[in-house]
Amino acid sequence: MVPQASSGYKREPTPGRVTINPHLTGSHHGRTGLGVFLVFSGLGGLATAALTLIVARFVTGLAAAFMTPAAMSIITTSYVEGPERNKALLVFAGTSAGGFSLGLVIGGFDLPGAAAAAGAMLLLAYGVVRLEHGLAGWPLTAGAAAAGLLLGAAFVRIERRSAQPLLNLGILRTGSVVPAALGALLFVGAFMGFQFVLTLYLQELRGWSSWQTAIALVVMGCDVILAPTLTPRLVARYGHARVILAGFLLATVAYGLFLPVGLDWTYAAMFPTLLLAGTAFALALGPMMIAATDGVAEKEQGLAGGVLQTGLQFGAAIGISGVTAVYGLSASDTNAATDLSAFHAALVVPVAMALLGTLVSAQGLRRGRSRRVVGGGGGQPAGLSEPEAGRRVGERGAVAVGAMLRIRLKVALLRPNASA
Repeated sequence: MVPQASSGYKREPTPGRVTINPHLTGSHHGRTGLGVFLVFSGLGGLATAALTLIVARFVTGLAAAFMTPAAMSIITTSYVEGPERNKALLVFAGTSAGGFSLGLVIGGFDLPGAAAAAGAMLLLAYGVVRLEHGLAGWPLTAGAAAAGLLLGAAFVRIERRSAQPLLNLGILRTGSVVPAALGALLFVGAFMGFQFVLTLYLQELRGWSSWQTAIALVVMGCDVILAPTLTPRLVARYGHARVILAGFLLATVAYGLFLPVGLDWTYAAMFPTLLLAGTAFALALGPMMIAATDGVAEKEQGLAGGVLQTGLQFGAAIGISGVTAVYGLSASDTNAATDLSAFHAALVVPVAMALLGTLVSAQGLRRGRSRRVVGGGGGQPAGLSEPEAGRRVGERGAVAVGAMLRIRLKVALLRPNASA
């Protein structure tokens, strides 16, 4: 029931697949969305039947699709397009990541731990954003990073002493929870960073409209088709570790192909990168969810999922913060050629993150080879028949599709012309 409910909540608009007219997401509809969100969130919390929970989660996801653009419109209409607006959008993204993590864990009633975890992520993301200033104001940059690390250490200390910890630290030594969360952080960070730079390139440097950009990115939506259809078959045949590695390799190639982008590139020249990036997303994310819960006790499956989701959210914030910082250090107001150089520099960030993720996933594959393989290396959990394993892979693939949609919505809302 949980996979279907989560997937229902996360079915929101994505770049190239706009399902809600942006003119309907103003302040009035935003307030309406908030009201609907509150009502159906309560209904989901009180639900005793699977159908009720799934419907409640779907409606709250739809309401969130109205709320977020309304919140974004406040930012985009309050700041002039440029560095100040970008900084406000990044603070919004970082706050979202921290709030998401706080929401994941606040149910455990460990408020000090929740505050420490959320604060650590916010400060670390802010420290990355501050890098765009270089040596100017470096004490603030270093202070934010140091405070974030101290809060992270405080979180660990709090969890060790808490009678009801929101995170049982022992789970971090179980199975592939940590490698999967780290892989998710790197993969989503690279994807978010790349798509953010891509939209800036198309809209600010090339002068494309938001709708032209959305249409251009439609091909990246192939993940929504491939994730629940092709990926489960590949996992059942080759195992999730190999499929994750393939996803990282494709992502590295995709972002690398875009590094020499020029001012006169045609859409045909961009197409291979867009197709490979979408396919990579389809291959990597769902199997990471499998890896995160592989070998984890039934009672701790939700906790393992929470660790993975925290990696996804924090990765999104770090990826966007990283490319923004590098772009800010390299950008100039002199001419288009120097601005293009800044884009080239920013594109190195997703390539580096994808490469690092490839190394992490390769290490995971080596660890997997040292374990006893059941069913001829099909990748299904021990004790399960191949049809049952395929069913579970398919369920997690459906959740992965929902996660993809939510991530894509966040990127769409961070576009510089989001208020258009």
